[in-house]
Amino acid sequence: MVPPTRLSSVTTFFPEFDFERVPMGPCGGFSRTYASLCTYHGLPVRDDIVWDMDNIVFANAVKEFNFAELDDIDNSKDILPILGALDVNRWFTSLIIRDTKLLPEGLAALSTVVQKHLRVS
Repeated sequence: MVPPTRLSSVTTFFPEFDFERVPMGPCGGFSRTYASLCTYHGLPVRDDIVWDMDNIVFANAVKEFNFAELDDIDNSKDILPILGALDVNRWFTSLIIRDTKLLPEGLAALSTVVQKHLRVS
């Protein structure tokens, strides 16, 4: 959990729970976060994205998130939960997004991700 002080404040309320032992899942928990944000935004979870992240990306230790490798991201609203998941994810170290139409919400989300990630192209 980032920053570390957040974990200490949460454990104050739940001292019996061992947060350090909760598994994140493949790719730093990307799929869980993505699915949660799809629910939040009222969008369906794309099973193909979850499968690719949990199986192909994780198995090959890919650290570069490339939007071009996602199939049929034609609805710019589909991008919001992906960028939201990347915003809190530390597995991926770089982001590639080209020729993708973004709504104002998507641009704001991308701006937040760019501020936190070191390499973007």
